[in-house]
Amino acid sequence: RLKRSTVFVLPGFHADPVARRTQAEYIEHSLSLVRQYLLACRADPYYGVFFSEIDYLKPYLDLFPEEKAWIARLVKQERCATGGTYNHPDETLTGGEALIRNFLIGSRFHQTFTGSRSPVYIAWDVPGHIPQLPQILSQCGFEAIVFSRIDPTGPSRKIPGVPDLFQWHAPNGAAVYAQRIPFEQNAAEALDEQGRRLLELQQSEFPSLNAALFIDSGTMRVPRPAILGRCRDLAQEEPALVVTGDSATKYFSCVHTLVKSGKMDLLPVTRGLTPFNAAAALTRMDLKIATRLLENALFEAEVWGTAALLHGIPYPSHALDHAWRQLLFCQHHDGVSGQSTDIVFADLLDTLREALDTAARERHTLLSKIARLAATQPEPGEDHVFLFNSLPWMREGIARHWIDVNGPLENRILTDDFSKPVPFEIEQVTEA
Repeated sequence: RLKRSTVFVLPGFHADPVARRTQAEYIEHSLSLVRQYLLACRADPYYGVFFSEIDYLKPYLDLFPEEKAWIARLVKQERCATGGTYNHPDETLTGGEALIRNFLIGSRFHQTFTGSRSPVYIAWDVPGHIPQLPQILSQCGFEAIVFSRIDPTGPSRKIPGVPDLFQWHAPNGAAVYAQRIPFEQNAAEALDEQGRRLLELQQSEFPSLNAALFIDSGTMRVPRPAILGRCRDLAQEEPALVVTGDSATKYFSCVHTLVKSGKMDLLPVTRGLTPFNAAAALTRMDLKIATRLLENALFEAEVWGTAALLHGIPYPSHALDHAWRQLLFCQHHDGVSGQSTDIVFADLLDTLREALDTAARERHTLLSKIARLAATQPEPGEDHVFLFNSLPWMREGIARHWIDVNGPLENRILTDDFSKPVPFEIEQVTEA
């Protein structure tokens, strides 16, 4: 428990690399913002920053590798923290495996290149969250989530009958702390006034909690200039305003201490926070189809790659990793949802097509190599066909195999590996 009332201020910006402009324009803008926030940290030793997404952080570190040491130093000083995810995906339009990869790949990158391991998932602009998210978050090492939007028609609307701070339970019983905090704060208003008002509002619901979390962020927003050089003085005010990129971790540490000591009870919530957004579900349907095809192709390629590795066949790790990263980039909540402009839509489709070609090519190569391991010598007049099932259970259905037919069709039979007849039909196809 804090000895004095404290508002933890989290500075940063939200990036939308796939919305209205091209990737090149967004990345250039994002790199400029990263530079501005790091310069602000150099100018004020009591200022900090939160970097949320790999979409802009990795390109920045690739261009300016000398900044890795400075960011690592800020992380060690608890002035900087990173998001722990690849980006902010649209959970309702992505598969569970892709969502897990987003968190795991993001966490590994942030921890390896910056030394930061955030226990809080800050999804400030993601419109809605699936009910299984607490389960996925807890198993990926997260303890809490901060979100802003649950209703696309009114981003600032509260959840009916639910306080802004609660304990969110998944269907399997896993739970994380959850806090709804408004996004896109007014940068023209004095920070101390905004923080004092937020703390008073929160203490009206939770009197024993003398801390609050203030998200000083917005879409592609520059650092708030009015507080630079004043962060030390703000920390001495009443309530204290602590400006740091590690604010969310410090805030939820206070919440956890009070909950575990029995001094504060949080409402257990089991419902999903997912609105039905017909526009996002039905717009740019090609993106949804391509995303699901790529998810399935990557799953199958990994299954057969693992099986092939057991027989000494090299696993195509670099190709599949590259395809996964292309998929995760396209599953940004402004990407796969289809609310982008035409040029971004074409760019996303081209990226998904390239990744799908990679996954399908590697899958075909692996199956060909496995088939050669199991190849048998057919008798004269016979052809052997191998069927591969990537699922861990028996499947029934129609399989299609292309053959060149020489001779009469009525004399052909099809049997399984136990010589039992298998019903089939021959479709004649004439090349155009």
